[in-house]
Formats: sequence, structure tokens, C-alpha cells
Amino acid sequence: MSAAIGGELKTSIGLPKVAQLLPLAASFDNPDQIRQIVLLPPYTHGNGPDGSINPNWGLILPLVHQYFP
Repeated sequence: MSAAIGGELKTSIGLPKVAQLLPLAASFDNPDQIRQIVLLPPYTHGNGPDGSINPNWGLILPLVHQYFP
């Protein structure tokens, strides 16, 4: 998995949860099947408190259903 994502991974997931996810990572036998979707405007907007980003679920959910039927 590390090779598929360029050797770098940032997460706030704790080590016990990462250990639970390792079998799932082993199932990624074809890195070309991994998709990355960046949700820039209009999928999100930065009008949240303290500059946080808010999702536009009306646009995000159809995109999720398109890639994960």
C-alpha cells in the first residue's frame, strides 16, 4: 500500500485501528484501481467557523455513488 501511495500516508487513525486495517490494505493487489477524488468547490466551501471547510452533500453524494455503486 505504501508503494501505491508514494510511500507517504498521513492519518489521525490510532495504531490499533491501523493494525485492524492491514488485512484490507493487503487486498489492494492492483494500485491502478485506487482512485483519488479531491473535493474542491463547488463540492466544498470555506464559509465554516474559523475558516473550516463545509461539505456540499447534495453534490458529494452523487459522486460517491458514481465511484462506489
